[in-house]
Amino acid sequence: MRGTDYSAIEAAIEHVETTIEESGPARPTPPGWPAQVLPPDDPGWVHSATSWLLDILPPDYRTHSEIITKPRALAWMAATHVEHYQAAAQRGYRSAAVDLRMLAATGYDPEDVEDLVPRDLDQPPPNPVTGAGPAERVEPPTVWGVVVTCDSEAEQVELLERLSAEGHSVRALM
Repeated sequence: MRGTDYSAIEAAIEHVETTIEESGPARPTPPGWPAQVLPPDDPGWVHSATSWLLDILPPDYRTHSEIITKPRALAWMAATHVEHYQAAAQRGYRSAAVDLRMLAATGYDPEDVEDLVPRDLDQPPPNPVTGAGPAERVEPPTVWGVVVTCDSEAEQVELLERLSAEGHSVRALM
């Protein structure tokens, strides 16, 4: 945002930033503990964890000074962010199998469409922090065109209403 003074936020970020080198020798950490975060028994671990969370979360989190200065609130918001991200990815995976089959007429053959959806829908989506999960992302075309034949006018109306509610630009051809 132009014209916004971020000096207080930047000062708060600088205040919480701590590096591992500043806190002394490395000690064992719990399994899966991020390398950038000091061990939980280190006096500077809260500051290093806050800095790490701000680095991995969307940039908008840095614009809220009240979050930066309250590490517990930041940790709660980060956990909530990841939970919602995973839930949204799961919803997308569950509906993609049906939705993507309709798109086969746009240039994907059925094998390509099937490769876009995980085989096991209970498999967790990629981790937004580590990136663990599907190795490649297939970029779809920027605009899709789909022709769907319906058996009745009622079925067509229902489909058009559902797609419109989902934010798609739709029109009926007679």
